[in-house]
Amino acid sequence: MTLSDQVLNELKNVVGEQWASNDPVIIQAYSRTRTGIPIEGFTECIILPKTREEVQAIFRLANRFSFYVIPIGSFYFMSCVPMKPGYVMIDPKRMDKLWIDERNMYAVVEPYVTFAQLQTEAMKKGLTCYISGAGSQISVLANLVFQGMGLHGYRYGIANKSMLALDWVLPTGELLHIGSATNPKAGYFWGEGPGIDLRGLVKGIWGYAGGLGMCTKVALKLFPWAGPPTLPITGVSPEKLCKLPLNLFKFYIVCFPTMQKVIDVIYELGHAEIGGKCTFWASAWYTFLTSLSKKELMELHEQRVYKDSMKRTLVFMIEGHKSEKQVAYEEKVFKEIIEEYKGEFLPEEKNKWFAERLMAELLRSNLITRLWRISGKFHPLKLGMDTLDHTVEIHESTLEMVKKYVKKTPDAIYDDDGEGIWINPYNLAHEGHAESALAPIGDKGQARVQTIGLKVLLDDIKNNRRSLYAVLEPVIRLFGPAANNFHKYVFAIKKTFDPNNISNPPYPIDLEKEV
Repeated sequence: MTLSDQVLNELKNVVGEQWASNDPVIIQAYSRTRTGIPIEGFTECIILPKTREEVQAIFRLANRFSFYVIPIGSFYFMSCVPMKPGYVMIDPKRMDKLWIDERNMYAVVEPYVTFAQLQTEAMKKGLTCYISGAGSQISVLANLVFQGMGLHGYRYGIANKSMLALDWVLPTGELLHIGSATNPKAGYFWGEGPGIDLRGLVKGIWGYAGGLGMCTKVALKLFPWAGPPTLPITGVSPEKLCKLPLNLFKFYIVCFPTMQKVIDVIYELGHAEIGGKCTFWASAWYTFLTSLSKKELMELHEQRVYKDSMKRTLVFMIEGHKSEKQVAYEEKVFKEIIEEYKGEFLPEEKNKWFAERLMAELLRSNLITRLWRISGKFHPLKLGMDTLDHTVEIHESTLEMVKKYVKKTPDAIYDDDGEGIWINPYNLAHEGHAESALAPIGDKGQARVQTIGLKVLLDDIKNNRRSLYAVLEPVIRLFGPAANNFHKYVFAIKKTFDPNNISNPPYPIDLEKEV
């Protein structure tokens, strides 16, 4: 499908001549995300609206002229790419407003505000926000309505725990206010009602990847920040250090003999309700995080600098929101729990070295981009979301299979003995999230990890393991029958709210294929 001159002119009438283009050079700049996944089709037009009303007009035109629409945030995820010709991509660069209500501790953002921008402004007011594990450079709004897992989750929960009121443009072009935004003068401070809580329509653990229209404004909770108005960073990138006041912030890395031991400790820490950041890292993450180049990364890997000594670790950070007494109490409880479970603290100097390099990473969450230093992309084999015990189960169930496939092609995949897993607790360890990732090397590696990923997925389905929480096509059809046929409900929702199938098909589920 090629957009006619009439449709292009109609789009330009909505946003202005300079804000809609079908120039091949401009379109090519939007032809891939950071994943490296091949793209089957290309966008026909890029459009940059300024207001909610312009977004509504674009969706109305899509229904009238039968073209597809993809709303993007910072263009970071693979669900933003067109799957076939005939798409208009909404780039929200001009929708970049940010408001902070300091007294009531919440912020309101438009689609192009990033976590780095929001956190920077919030810290000036003694506040902070959750930040996605995908990094502080991405869109707050896009992440909030799509995913939202990250290192802040131990204390703040998944993104939907921060979501308040919002404005949602439906695929038909109609406007849906959710929460207190339903009252024109009430503001965005409250997310529930009136009536049923429609935030559950926006997302569960995952959202609909642009398959149900576009969110144009959303409010989210802010949280107390115990540190200075700006992070005390010294040095020059990439060797930047962060030295937070030690009377209010404590950082520890503790080693354990088994993954289950770490999980047991995390449960105890959550039960005690102490700490601000808490996560499990395998040795590969330290190689990714501390290397300053691809060459150094491979040298650290080949020399097994962390591979044996830091194979299974707990990373824990205390934040003194109330007082130094609070910090002292939490530190005492933390050390008692570690002693009970026979964890091994890093030597003081080594722990200090890591603290100066990783504390800012825990607060700003730019860890994941280091993983791509090998090849510019990565491939998640599993995305488990359930209890913390479940995350261990889904990882270990296919660990030997992954090791076998990786060993066969060491030149195509970074060989971390299959231990490249990150496990993060949420809501003080009431929930757990795991990502088992492989880092491919070159095009050969990309093809290889996709093959391994498929074999692992099929093995999990065969053995009824809930190893993916994704609710997107095509995985949704594979796991749906084993999970109360939830894919049928998603199909019904998509068909009801997007009757003409114009909002980023085939996500979240393909209406052209019956369930």
